[in-house]
Amino acid sequence: SPTSWPRRRRNQADRDGWAPLNNSSDRRLVTTHWLVTTQAAIANAIAKDIASELPAENPRYFVGGHSAGGQAAVEALAAKAFAFPVHGFIGMAPYEVDPTTMSLAGVPSMNWGFQHMTCGVNPAKAAHAGYEVSEEGHRVLYDTRNTNWNHLTGGPHCVFTNSGCFGMCHPKKDEWMQEGVAQAVANFTSVVATGKTFTVQMFAAPKS
Repeated sequence: SPTSWPRRRRNQADRDGWAPLNNSSDRRLVTTHWLVTTQAAIANAIAKDIASELPAENPRYFVGGHSAGGQAAVEALAAKAFAFPVHGFIGMAPYEVDPTTMSLAGVPSMNWGFQHMTCGVNPAKAAHAGYEVSEEGHRVLYDTRNTNWNHLTGGPHCVFTNSGCFGMCHPKKDEWMQEGVAQAVANFTSVVATGKTFTVQMFAAPKS
């Protein structure tokens, strides 16, 4: 299990001593609900559409996402919003994951993330948290070292996408990262199929 990473309060009091929790919290709840229901509905439609292409016996489904998409997948799993059995979660710097309210109990997970803040994303509430809320013995974390000096609009948070996030956060393609993730996903799905408890040896770092 990971050591305790530094936590950051979501709503900090401003310099005048006010802590406007209600409005920001309410807006976030609405946004989260929309993401959860939308992703679950899309995933359910895809699962139904490809059912005829999968093995008749014991088909395996994996869900996940990048950033807010990863958060939505975690919440959809907790809400049992998927209409098909989920055999694993794949998070690409899922954000924002709250270890006090979210859980991936019963679902093997693989999380990719970064050691330091990038694009305003705190690792303690992203991949590190995704790992923390997962079951011991059925989780793996790829904790990538990053050295970006711009923590607010720069860094590799969006390296998992084709062209970055709205022109910022590593808009250029990083073939090592994308190929490494592809290798890790293939390995993760194979390991999950065995039903075995995870070990470090099963998840060697992808080749550069």
